[in-house]
Amino acid sequence: MRFSRSPGIQRFGSQGFFLLLALQFSTVLSAPSPAPIGTANLVLGDVTATDPSGATVSLKRGSPLYKGYSIVTGDRSFLRAEMLDGTRFTLGKNASASLTEFEFNETARTGKFAATLAVGGFHFKSGKI
Repeated sequence: MRFSRSPGIQRFGSQGFFLLLALQFSTVLSAPSPAPIGTANLVLGDVTATDPSGATVSLKRGSPLYKGYSIVTGDRSFLRAEMLDGTRFTLGKNASASLTEFEFNETARTGKFAATLAVGGFHFKSGKI
């Protein structure tokens, strides 16, 4: 059997190969997305989260929570969330809190959780940490 190259492949062969290689490396070298540290289990009203870069998202039931989020609840709003270690917290109406620290090692059952409350009501029940 004899295989022949088409003119297009021959003309773009090495350039196409390097383009594909560059695309592969850009995918591998791109920054990984951060892992969630918890989940919003119940959201009532207007609840938003702002990440450290300034991007704001509207939280809904099932929304992931990330380290560094600043969470704000509006008038007549409420958030109930659960962290990966089982820690549960609630944030009442017209409140603002930041998820400043979260580390958890399931195997060693060690870690830490820190939140900074600027205004409003905040209640938490510790999990495995």
